[in-house]
Amino acid sequence: MGDDGGTLIHSCVLVMKAMDVEATAKELAAEVINRRAAPRFPVEGDASLVVLKHDCRVLCRIADLSMDGCRIEAQREFRAGLQERVEVSFTVNGLLFRFNGVTQWTDGRRLLGIRFVDVTSRRRDELAEILGEVEQDNAAKAAEKAAAAAMAAQAEDEAIGHAQQPGCDPALETLSA
Repeated sequence: MGDDGGTLIHSCVLVMKAMDVEATAKELAAEVINRRAAPRFPVEGDASLVVLKHDCRVLCRIADLSMDGCRIEAQREFRAGLQERVEVSFTVNGLLFRFNGVTQWTDGRRLLGIRFVDVTSRRRDELAEILGEVEQDNAAKAAEKAAAAAMAAQAEDEAIGHAQQPGCDPALETLSA
């Protein structure tokens, strides 16, 4: 009859090895995608960008911020090259920031990633303090949102529970009305 048990075990081992390779590939891909050294925090606010070699100013919105850089969105289509020296200005929590930087990436339309360069230690400290505030604000907003969702779910559960109590047949109530 043959060794079907041995073949089955061998097949299972091959499948498990393939799964390990796939999982490792996914982990490596995630590492490449998220290789930033510092966490980014969503922020909103007006910003401006000056491309230094062209002395051209563009109005923008800041979308996220980290200790190393930011993502901005130009108000109109704006094509910047990679590694262009820029100056970016923005306000977060009422504090104005101005940093020298270089363009790290662009989507070719309106989005740009800026890496800050030549940041003084004093300015780094101020940025760290503001990012701490932003992190606390974002956590508080997330907690409020989660609490509101929990309250809505509880209210929905109570409404369903009330409708399903013995003697509360919605079909009968409709007929008797």
